[in-house]
Amino acid sequence: MTYLPRLREQVIAAAGPGRSRRRRPWVFLGAGAMTVAVASGALAATGVIPIGDPLPTSHQTYVTGDPQRGAGTIVPSTVRLLALRVPDPDGGPPWGMRIVGTTRGVGCVQVGRVLDGKLGTLGRDGVAGDDGRFHELAPTAVESFDCQPLDTAGALFMTVMGQAFMASGPSQTRSCLTPGLHIRGRVPCPASDMRRMQYGLLGPQAASVTCEAGGRTQTVPVTGPEGAFLIVEHHATRFGGTAPSLAPVVGVTRAGRADYPLRRVEYRDGSACPDPQARTSIVVCPLVGYHAPPGATPTSAQLARPLTVERNGSRITISFNAPVAVSGAGNAYVLESAYAGAPRCRQLRGMQSTDRDIAAGAAVTLTITIPRFCHGRVRGTVRLSTAAASAVPKPRDGSNPWPVVGTFSVPGA
Repeated sequence: MTYLPRLREQVIAAAGPGRSRRRRPWVFLGAGAMTVAVASGALAATGVIPIGDPLPTSHQTYVTGDPQRGAGTIVPSTVRLLALRVPDPDGGPPWGMRIVGTTRGVGCVQVGRVLDGKLGTLGRDGVAGDDGRFHELAPTAVESFDCQPLDTAGALFMTVMGQAFMASGPSQTRSCLTPGLHIRGRVPCPASDMRRMQYGLLGPQAASVTCEAGGRTQTVPVTGPEGAFLIVEHHATRFGGTAPSLAPVVGVTRAGRADYPLRRVEYRDGSACPDPQARTSIVVCPLVGYHAPPGATPTSAQLARPLTVERNGSRITISFNAPVAVSGAGNAYVLESAYAGAPRCRQLRGMQSTDRDIAAGAAVTLTITIPRFCHGRVRGTVRLSTAAASAVPKPRDGSNPWPVVGTFSVPGA
């Protein structure tokens, strides 16, 4: 997998064609929502929401346990619960946000319910046997879509849009199925507990955001120097999907897709994104205040290297010598693959990436597995993805601006 930002076309695709059903207007609060936090503490004190054991962390956690591979490991001194509090449409403990950092220069956001100054999940929607208790969430229980490389000033920029969060809060061991998942013998999560959420960190230059849903518009200040915002609303959908982006994504998607609640970002210098007249499609805003890594990204001509391609059944292994060194989780060699054959194969795109520091000239091996129902030709491209290149939105034509190391084409089996 890759720890790099997902860009415009992936943000669009994740919205899905499902229709939304709003039972109640969305709710949004920035700084200054302390009355909600006080009320939640009173609920715990009276025993309305009992406290349970902390949730176990799944073996599939994003943090690898190796400080030099993948996202690295959590640095305890970086764990901070922000002052942001947002009520849930159905009441109970408010939602909040926590920031964690890792040994490989990655920052992650955790969103959950807040009770007595702790971030956690409620025992409902298939969590902890639906015991109704509040369960604290470990800082290591972070998901890949909630993480991005820090900029060179140590700031975390990211925006996440999710169609099918659950009212309980996050869990890696949920027993019911969220929308889009189908597993024999397991029941779907309650539709009434589905939430659509958009949240993120817009950086120290962000001043306020404008949000719209259910026919209402509200402009509120962001929280803290991180520029934190969080939107929570009722949402019923047959589709899952989470769309992360380094830069804020605002606006209204095309016909047949869901709206993005975030509509406008205002900055401290008086600028804003998007233009007030841009109301008919989504916009990926520039990263105001983002400190990109110094130096120019190498060109494809400078990176070009021969690829060794080996196929063994459904596995294709690509080997080459690294033209330049990569370090930190924001930089990687990425293998993209496309498939021929049946229509569903032609719609698939595979992606694998390195997950460690690599010296210039070192041997690099990447492997892809061909889906069992795809039997045609496989084409692929190896690219260099860097934090600097990823901070620039993709061109309007959808082409990938990351420079190319090499390409390959393998006949069908």
